[in-house]
Amino acid sequence: MAPTHSTSFANGVDGEFLGSTLPRLWTPPLRELTPETSYGYDLIDFAHLIDPPLDPWEEWLSLHVGELLPDGRPRFRTVLALVARQNGKTTWAKTLVKYWLFVERVPYVLATGTDRSYAKATWTDVLSECQTCDLLRAELATPRLTIGEEALITRHGSTYQFAANNRRAGRSKTVHRWLCDEVREHHDLETWNAASNAMNAVTDAQVIAISNQGDDRSVLLDALREPALTGL
Repeated sequence: MAPTHSTSFANGVDGEFLGSTLPRLWTPPLRELTPETSYGYDLIDFAHLIDPPLDPWEEWLSLHVGELLPDGRPRFRTVLALVARQNGKTTWAKTLVKYWLFVERVPYVLATGTDRSYAKATWTDVLSECQTCDLLRAELATPRLTIGEEALITRHGSTYQFAANNRRAGRSKTVHRWLCDEVREHHDLETWNAASNAMNAVTDAQVIAISNQGDDRSVLLDALREPALTGL
C-alpha cells in the first residue's frame, strides 16, 4: 500500500480546524469498499464501543487498510502509513491491536518500537485500557508479566507481545499480525528480515508499518516506500 499522509491546520475562523482526510499518496481500492469488502467498517464500529470514536482520517485509513480480497484475506499484506506527528497514529494503532485480539482473534500479534521500553509502554497502555474496559476485561486471561516474556492473552488464546527493533524480533514465533511502529527508526533491515519471515506460513498475515517522515538513515522506510510508489 502506498504511503498515506494526514495533515490538519487552523483556518483562523472561530478556531475551527480544517484538514484533508484524503492522503496525498495512496493506493486506490480494487473495488468499492463496503462492510463486505473491508474489515475497516467493523474496526470503526469496534472503536465506538471501546474507545473514543476515530478521527475522520483514522476512519479513512481503517477502511483502506482493511480492504479484503474475494477470498477474505487482507488485500495488503504490508501497509505503509506515513502520518505527521501528534495526529493520533499510536492511538489508532492501539485500537487496531485490540481489534485483532478481540474481534479477529488472531493467534499472535507482535508489536515493535524504537526500543524495548518504547514498545513496552504501548503494550502496557493496551493492557491497561483492556483492564478498564468492561467489554474487554471479561475477555482477558491473566497476563504474563515476567520480564522478557510479557504477554497480553485473551480467553480465546490470542496473544500480544512486544519486541525491540533487532534481529530477534519474532524469532521462534508464528506471527499473524505485526504492528511495526516508528519505521523511520529502522536503520537496517534486521528487524524486518526477522519478523516478516516469521509470517511466511500465514496466508492472511498483515504488517502495519506506521511512522512519520524519516531521514537519510531510515533504511526500512525507504525500502518499503519505493515499491509502494511503483504500485500507484
